[in-house]
Amino acid sequence: MRSFRHDYKNLLAGLSEQADEGELDELRAALSELDAGFDRRIGEKIRASTQLGNVRVPQVRSLLLSKLAAMGEQGVDCRLEVLYPVEQVGMDAWDFARCLGILLDNAAEAALETDTPWVEVVLLAQGARLSLRVSNPYAGTIDPDKIWTEGFSTKGEGRGLGLPGYQRIVAEHPNAACSTEWAGGVFVQELAVEGRP
Repeated sequence: MRSFRHDYKNLLAGLSEQADEGELDELRAALSELDAGFDRRIGEKIRASTQLGNVRVPQVRSLLLSKLAAMGEQGVDCRLEVLYPVEQVGMDAWDFARCLGILLDNAAEAALETDTPWVEVVLLAQGARLSLRVSNPYAGTIDPDKIWTEGFSTKGEGRGLGLPGYQRIVAEHPNAACSTEWAGGVFVQELAVEGRP
């Protein structure tokens, strides 16, 4: 909400300048555009707050806040969907946060190489099962046999540690399973965790 308030204070300062200069036609057009965008923007902010409010695991909520803010600053459109309260993650909360962090970092990095960068995050709690889905556009080609190899990266030297680390964390939790899919220029990572840690 502070960010939203800051944006609108800046917009109003610009409108005030137009009024002082007597640019009434431009002022009317700007006010019309501002009015049209207001409902959409406030709706988006409220929706995002509601979605984050459904994440009741502090480690996961704070990581999501941090990563979503970073993506926004980079120009990545991030969509978060958490329809039902997430009270527990079925594994060590820090391990789940590490997995989520790796997936979000990879998704944002890949999305930035496309014309319209976006990342979609879905957390779905159903009884004792939690499903995580992270999707993003991807412009390159993917070799599914290599992406899990330590040190392999399409980004250059000294990289390629994220997905192998993610796979090791998941392997330590017998109640967790992950899958990867790439089709139609969209890369999807899914993690499902059954039961309690």
